[in-house]
Amino acid sequence: MDRTRTERVILGLIWIGLALLLFTPFVVSEETVFPFVVGKALYSRSLIEVVFLAWAVLAFLQPDYRPPRSYLLILLGVSVGVGALSACFGVSVQRSFWSNFERMQGVLDQAHWFALAVVLVSVVRMPQWRILLQAQLVFGLGIAFWAVGQFFDVGWFVWKESATGYLRISTTLGNPIYLGGYAFVNCLLAAGFFVRSWMLEGKRDGGVDDAAQRVGGARTRRPSGPGTRGIRLVYAVAKVQPCLVRVFWGSVVLLNAWVVTLAGARGPFLGLLAGVVAVGAVYAWLARGRIRLVAAGVAGLFAVGVVLLVVSITVAPDPSREKAQMSNPLLERLAAFSKSTVDTRLSAWNAGLKGFAEAPVLGWGPENFLVVFGRHADAGIGSKMLVHDHAHNKLVEELATKGVVGLIAHLVLWAAILVALLRAAKAVDRRQQALLLFAGAALVGQFVQRLTSPDSADAWLLFTLLFGLVATIASQRPAAGAPRPPDRARPRIPVLARTLGGRRVRAAGGLVLLVGAAGLAGAGLFANQAAYSSARILAITIKGSVGAAIDPSEVRALFALAIAEFDPLANEPRTMLFKYTTQVWRVLRVESPAEAARLMELASAQASAAVRSEPENWELHATIARLYHKAGVTNPEYREMAARHAQTARRLAPNRTEVRSLPVSNIRGDARSNPERGQAVAD
Repeated sequence: MDRTRTERVILGLIWIGLALLLFTPFVVSEETVFPFVVGKALYSRSLIEVVFLAWAVLAFLQPDYRPPRSYLLILLGVSVGVGALSACFGVSVQRSFWSNFERMQGVLDQAHWFALAVVLVSVVRMPQWRILLQAQLVFGLGIAFWAVGQFFDVGWFVWKESATGYLRISTTLGNPIYLGGYAFVNCLLAAGFFVRSWMLEGKRDGGVDDAAQRVGGARTRRPSGPGTRGIRLVYAVAKVQPCLVRVFWGSVVLLNAWVVTLAGARGPFLGLLAGVVAVGAVYAWLARGRIRLVAAGVAGLFAVGVVLLVVSITVAPDPSREKAQMSNPLLERLAAFSKSTVDTRLSAWNAGLKGFAEAPVLGWGPENFLVVFGRHADAGIGSKMLVHDHAHNKLVEELATKGVVGLIAHLVLWAAILVALLRAAKAVDRRQQALLLFAGAALVGQFVQRLTSPDSADAWLLFTLLFGLVATIASQRPAAGAPRPPDRARPRIPVLARTLGGRRVRAAGGLVLLVGAAGLAGAGLFANQAAYSSARILAITIKGSVGAAIDPSEVRALFALAIAEFDPLANEPRTMLFKYTTQVWRVLRVESPAEAARLMELASAQASAAVRSEPENWELHATIARLYHKAGVTNPEYREMAARHAQTARRLAPNRTEVRSLPVSNIRGDARSNPERGQAVAD
């Protein structure tokens, strides 16, 4: 094949991969543990690895598809780099890079989304961005229909996994917060296309260009005469088509706005409100004439209406509240607003700020907020609330886990995005401006939502798409094959590179990129397969261990296999192994002493491995302490290990109720009467 055909094939592969990535929110791996999380993460990572490798080959062959000079890409890469640096100096490098099966985030996941951003900015041009974003809205419409189906209890849209753990609507996203966050971004994007459809090319503000309106518009003279029936039909379709498109976009806006309320999550609702106010404020600043007045009026009325709604529901008498609760989940959540929800957030944020004071430069490492929470959760509500492994506030999370360096990198990135948005909005025509400003509003909404909510794979997908759009417009890349300005024809080559031969240096750099991408893609796909296998085996093990559905020896073998399949995420099956052994120990020791001994031998070996990978994980120490305490009732040799881990858990999480209830007096010499010796043994 010649080069042109090869490039077409590679571009086709990239676009197929990007289209499949949009399907991520629908992925549910029912055969694994945490089916709403594991499947989405492994699916998106695998596709990104394939797409990135294809792009590396394309960039090696064709300079037009190499990354532009984009300071936004550089800042995003710096943010990922700061996370990696913080992980190396944190309390658990393994957890920082790989996270766990319940979250599937960490530095590795962020690196994948950064790689996707590089591909998007390098490959996708503005006309293609409109196609890509409209395709995203089609998938968003599918999720919205799914949510409405769940709300009306349509059997096909409701299944057992969707109702587990949450009583509100969650669709395939597994959590109402994630559903609301996904819906409000699609709502604002669709609003951008809806507003764009009313605008004409070539005008940034002011009135309507009469000449442009007459061309192809309502004033266009219809052809007449023989043989023009087909042409007249085309003209009729062209006249009706814009109305149909506007009806479609308007329907998408309204349906997704409704889904935000059906999800009943307050964070996404605040994100939607912030996005609408932001786009109205920016339009009022940039636009002129009637557009400025309309934008400011709509934003102001929306904000006032929401405030009045919240106030009316909050102060309404009980019968009115009951009626609101029956009408909509969001109204129910607003009417039943409890102080405990605020208190738990404030307690987690307070713990994060105290943790930042202890490690102010690089923090405790990404994904290690659990350690910070255990150390600094207060003795009041913080000791009784559910365990927070994330701060539920992105700024506090950055401070606690990445220190001031991470927070600065995060804020600089977001500030640069907003500056690029405003600059680009001034330079483009009205149609592009509308789409860009509503995409920026969606980003503002995501920033606001992250102040109260954790991240997810679908949220990162939307952020990366929006970031790629802004970075593409900011870099002002021409279409592939179009002539470039002389100063941007080729990247500048340093003096040393010129002395060695610029062409050879670029070829060598491209070859290194190609080989590196191939190696990373191969390693990534292998790791994804191993992680999937471990999660699947663990799900089988858990189901089989309930009610003794599987022989204990088979359960033990399955636990060992799940752990061995993928060591970086092995602490999840290890923790479940400890809990299973604690549960069956007494009965198994009576009915099958030999099998009980083998099970305890496996658990003891894995306890040492688990603590080595996460030495500061107080939950892990508490779980192991319960295991050894239960075994120590019948086997005294385990009592000292139980007290040792209990003492360590108490040191790492002094105020947690479940930790304070652990016995710590079985160490030789009695740790309570000799605290210095007990502390030394625990350490």
